[in-house]
Amino acid sequence: PTGPMAAIDLGTNGEVMVTDGKQILTASTAAGPAFEGVNISCGTRAIDGAIVDLKLDDGKVNFNTIDNKEPIGLTGSGLLSTVSEFRKAGVIDVSGRILAAPATFVDRVITDLNGLRSIKLTDDGRLLLTQHDVRELQKAKGAIRAAIDVLLNKLGLSPNDLQKVILTGSFGGQVDIDAIINIGMIPPVRREVVETAANGAGFGAAIFLSDDGFALGEKLAAESKQIDLDLDANFNMLYIEGMALA
Repeated sequence: PTGPMAAIDLGTNGEVMVTDGKQILTASTAAGPAFEGVNISCGTRAIDGAIVDLKLDDGKVNFNTIDNKEPIGLTGSGLLSTVSEFRKAGVIDVSGRILAAPATFVDRVITDLNGLRSIKLTDDGRLLLTQHDVRELQKAKGAIRAAIDVLLNKLGLSPNDLQKVILTGSFGGQVDIDAIINIGMIPPVRREVVETAANGAGFGAAIFLSDDGFALGEKLAAESKQIDLDLDANFNMLYIEGMALA
């Protein structure tokens, strides 16, 4: 589309672009390494047995792991779907708190000696989703959401104005779009406008290999305006609001 759209590269450094079809605004935000499974209690790289997706069905926890091996830990996408699913099930509330006595999956909630709660992902409790894990994801998604909200506000756009939203990056290219929307990592846009692209940065770089593509890149760079988020008066408030799982 030539109208309003957004592109978000989800990673440790989240790169965000929003345009109203005329102005192009860009921003960079520090999301941290949670999307790569770092600082997550059972986080793992994308190796055999890594959980890339989790679904709750009829009181059961179902994993989708790499090479269908026994689950060994959560990748970034696995963390995202896990938090999204337990949020939908009411085990995690909108503030990110793991509830002590949820209406469902109460047998999977455990509390340690310090009063910190975790959710058993495996029946034996070998893999846990801890309260700290949820907070790490909240900080990462809050940074992404706040960056998008700042750019939308500066262009006077609402989420429904966006005709296309592209999620890209090594994490963004293979995430569960419904989970992304469910936890509020992106504003409440129409589901049908969201799509993923595996390597948007690489595709963009490849365009520069032709003379016409290089000229287009120079034109877009000249027309784009970089927004420093730390100078925006509303960023801190939007960041805190953006950590809500809604």
